[in-house]
Amino acid sequence: MHLRRAVAVPAVAVIACLAQIGAANAAGTATHQNYNGAATSAQAAQAGTSTASPNATASPNATASPADHNSDQDYIQVNQFAYDPNHVKDIEVKWKDQFGEPDLPSKPGQKAPKANKNQGFFAGKGQAGGGSAATGTIDGFYDHVDHIGLDLRVHDYCGSNVLFYVYTTDGTPHAFRCSAGTMTNSLSGQTNWTRREFTPDQAQPPFTPSNAVYVAYVFAETQGTWVYDNIELNGRVATSHDKSFQTCSAFPNGSICSTP
Repeated sequence: MHLRRAVAVPAVAVIACLAQIGAANAAGTATHQNYNGAATSAQAAQAGTSTASPNATASPNATASPADHNSDQDYIQVNQFAYDPNHVKDIEVKWKDQFGEPDLPSKPGQKAPKANKNQGFFAGKGQAGGGSAATGTIDGFYDHVDHIGLDLRVHDYCGSNVLFYVYTTDGTPHAFRCSAGTMTNSLSGQTNWTRREFTPDQAQPPFTPSNAVYVAYVFAETQGTWVYDNIELNGRVATSHDKSFQTCSAFPNGSICSTP
């Protein structure tokens, strides 16, 4: 299967997407949808490569409503969300079994991820434009961000595409672009995966760890397919759709990210 060259969602549509998701979360009306677009099949994710030429830029003037977050800081959870207001049905976003890196064994005092599922966060967009986006809300961690990162497959596109959006309490969206991150080895040590690590000064626009934060998203904004894993924020690492109590120190290369 051949994927067309990726084209970015227009900046206005991207920011509107995030703002409306934030508002829906705050109102408790957000719905999670998974669409099986022809260009985002499991086979394409396993064998294909993602190419892109994104140029979307986050607007510093955008605003969004605060999400209702769990105050328990012992875990992190990434919940998939397909934003498709025009019913294009070209988005597939889901934690998929056997798409990710090998799961860690259970550690004393920590909850193990889904046994032997090796889940990966699959994000695919089948068409250019259309106002749709594949995203995931990050819950359970916060009122601030001092460190954020994820693993991605070595052949997935990594340029100016946005991997994370973080909203500070003044309503400003801060974009973490793949090419701006620090490239390093994957947390698991798998050589067919690589990693991008970020601190707030690498965002567009930058902010400081002391800035209060009310919502964060893992994001795929362009046409193509991506798989993410070991999604980390403030030293907590999500390895599946389940709530995760894993910390960076549990991983072979855990010294590259912070530990709570």
